[in-house]
Amino acid sequence: MPANAREYIKALIAHLRVYCSRVKEAFCPTRAKRATPFETHGFLSDEIDGFRSVVRTKTPYKEWFDFAEELNLFGSEAIRAHTFDQNDTQRMTISALFIRSHQSLQAAMVLVERGMIADARTVLRTLVEGTIAQISLAADTGVIDQLVAAHRKHQLTICREMLADEKYRQQLSQAQIAQLKATVSELELLKGIPGQEPRQINWADLAKKHCAELYLLLYRPLSSDGVHTTVDAIDRHLEADAEFRITGLKGGPELTDIVDTLSIACLSFIWALHSFEELRGTDGQQVQSFLQKFKELSNDQPIQLKIG
Repeated sequence: MPANAREYIKALIAHLRVYCSRVKEAFCPTRAKRATPFETHGFLSDEIDGFRSVVRTKTPYKEWFDFAEELNLFGSEAIRAHTFDQNDTQRMTISALFIRSHQSLQAAMVLVERGMIADARTVLRTLVEGTIAQISLAADTGVIDQLVAAHRKHQLTICREMLADEKYRQQLSQAQIAQLKATVSELELLKGIPGQEPRQINWADLAKKHCAELYLLLYRPLSSDGVHTTVDAIDRHLEADAEFRITGLKGGPELTDIVDTLSIACLSFIWALHSFEELRGTDGQQVQSFLQKFKELSNDQPIQLKIG
């Protein structure tokens, strides 16, 4: 596309944005200016912007958000600069896993700045699991077979459950039922065949073999305090007095665990970034710099995660 054509399109888009804005103000002036309260709109309200402004600009939250943003930008640059042979399944899979981890970092930041700590920790468990897979795959190409086997196990379980549920089965056509049965038969033929048998991944065994610290420090605690419905997860939404007697419910943004959650996000992503930079063949100096900055920000204090 000629340069002058690109400039023309940019100018046209800018003109359209101004026009749409004026139309909106002319026909919906009240709606455009009305603020939505947290009491009715929750975390989707306009009022949450005030909370975001505080945590993005006040110490100690600002320093951690700035660090997370620095990691985010470096991750984007690394992805843009990365190339790989599409026939190299190992490198291609590691690359895809890193892109997912990078996106999870961004998702966690969006949630944390709104005070949605429990949801942020759920996302971070996803980041950690992907990082475990990434590190393990870099050390052992056989992990690809485990991922495929886990996919087959999921397919087999879903198909069996669909066929076993009489009410659900009544909603299916004969062709759909036949397809489910064929899938079950095909997957069952793989039983007993090494590397092909449908089998779930044991993340504990995989992590303890390749990155035990990551599993013990982050994966297991985040499962209890984020992903699963546990006492710890429920406790986040209960108010109690000094004697631990329940006094009410909590449904607003959290401040208490923002720094801790951001530190988990940064550390988890540094693990993923280290593995990705090794794949790219860099000297790893930037990763070491990030790790040193993490230590300085955290003052070498351990991450405070609940263990349920």
